[in-house]
Amino acid sequence: MLLALAIRHFLLIEEVRMSFEPGFHVLTGETGAGKSILLDALGLVLGGRASASYVRSGADRAVVEALFSVEGRADLREDLERMGIEAGDELVLVREVTAQGKSICRINGRTATVQMLREIGSRLVDVYGQQEHQSLLQPERYRRMLDGYGGREQEELLARYRRAYGRYREAKKALDEARMGEQERLQRVDWLLFQLREIREVSPEPGEEERLEQERRRLAHAERLAEEVEEAYRLLYGDGGKGSSAVDLAGRALDAAEKLAKYDPSLAGILEMLQTAVAHLEEAAHELRRYREGLEADPARLAAVEERLHQIRRLTRKFGGPVEAILQTAATMEEEVARLQDYEADMERRVREFERARSEAVALAGELHRRRRELAEQIEGKVEEQLRQLSMPRARFRIEVEAGPEDSLGPEGLDRVEFLFSANPGEPLQPLARTASGGEMSRLMLGLKVVLADVDDVPTLIFDEVDSGMSGQAAVAVGEKLAEAARRRQVICVTHLPQIAALASGHHRIRKEQTEETTTTVVEPLGEEDRVAELARMLAGSGATGTTEQQAREMLERGGRFRKPAV
Repeated sequence: MLLALAIRHFLLIEEVRMSFEPGFHVLTGETGAGKSILLDALGLVLGGRASASYVRSGADRAVVEALFSVEGRADLREDLERMGIEAGDELVLVREVTAQGKSICRINGRTATVQMLREIGSRLVDVYGQQEHQSLLQPERYRRMLDGYGGREQEELLARYRRAYGRYREAKKALDEARMGEQERLQRVDWLLFQLREIREVSPEPGEEERLEQERRRLAHAERLAEEVEEAYRLLYGDGGKGSSAVDLAGRALDAAEKLAKYDPSLAGILEMLQTAVAHLEEAAHELRRYREGLEADPARLAAVEERLHQIRRLTRKFGGPVEAILQTAATMEEEVARLQDYEADMERRVREFERARSEAVALAGELHRRRRELAEQIEGKVEEQLRQLSMPRARFRIEVEAGPEDSLGPEGLDRVEFLFSANPGEPLQPLARTASGGEMSRLMLGLKVVLADVDDVPTLIFDEVDSGMSGQAAVAVGEKLAEAARRRQVICVTHLPQIAALASGHHRIRKEQTEETTTTVVEPLGEEDRVAELARMLAGSGATGTTEQQAREMLERGGRFRKPAV
């Protein structure tokens, strides 16, 4: 919902600040006062085309800022975060245009592109009566509006279809990947078997490379190991006679501790440690002797180990992974070979799966098509009834739901949805973009919004020229429709008719101030008495009298029952 709009140095505007509440708002003023300038400024901040001509004479830049409430719009916040923009309950869009024509965009203080501004702006405001930001001129939205009208039942049907479509896509992908010519299949089998032979000839085992590397280091350094082991054994055990070996010295210390412990029992702990130390030293010496006896240089075994390591490491380089990954690759290759060698049976199975998935998706797409046609017929009648109430009694509105061929299945089904319109008898139904004028489009959108009130998620609707060519009871009907739409959406309307303005909950007057040197557009929020005066002016022009003021007051009183806040 639009909360505030600030405009500086834009065309005839020096500076304007406007605030808005939920509900129905009108902008009024004499012809040429600058009402369209406000809509141009709003269009600019919503991502419209920028031009240096927008900058007020004498200024270096024009700036438009719009503040929106986005409370509860989780979808919008997700899109903003995807763009790298932090979002709370409020959102600020800013557009600057310099006198040189340079455009600067910001969203919540972060520099943005025009496309980002346009994408977010289209989710916040729909403007009817101009060619920008009109959802009725965006055919890609028609199907979503139609499905939304169907409520939970249509939502569940669409979800079922999308799941079936996902299965269809997966089955089609699997079939396309498996489908190949006989020559290509045989070549693939030969290549896989060649790779498998290479792996099988080596037949590496998990952990084998690490074990071989340890053995290689031992064999390569056998002589050095023998020397060091001999030296360690001599230091531990000596030559078997009395001497200063570690075992001898520890044994002598143990003898002394045994004697001391007889006289002082507190030395029992030390005695135990020495006993353990002597035992460990003797065991270490014995292990070193056994190791020494089994240690010998074996050039043949070293060569065999190095060759085996070379074979394994060649495989790991070629297949890009450790032995465990190579073995997994081999298993996958064996599965593919088995499938390719049983190609016909595999293809038959995949074709059956594809046909089953396609049939299910096509059947649900057909169900979607029938349901959309039913919804279209319901909407058509209701919209035409709304148009009759909006002084377009002979207008026709149709929703064309055309199913494409089965091979054109998409995420939303087979249907192409088009909105068709004819304003006058004898005129053929044609797509909206080629038929409706600004005023007709505004009234059609108004009728649609009343019918589809809970479908579209755009919170702010702006109508321009909606009262074109109207007066009397027709104008009252339009005003009542606008007020009705405002119970669910914020509605802002530029109007020349007092019958419409009297129904609004908020009212701004646009006027010009002129001096000999400058012309400035001014926007004023109106209180109750000012509204009476403005309605009287709209009723009688500059010749407003006490009678027209009384009529204006009565119109405001009658319109009070429509001035309810938006839900």
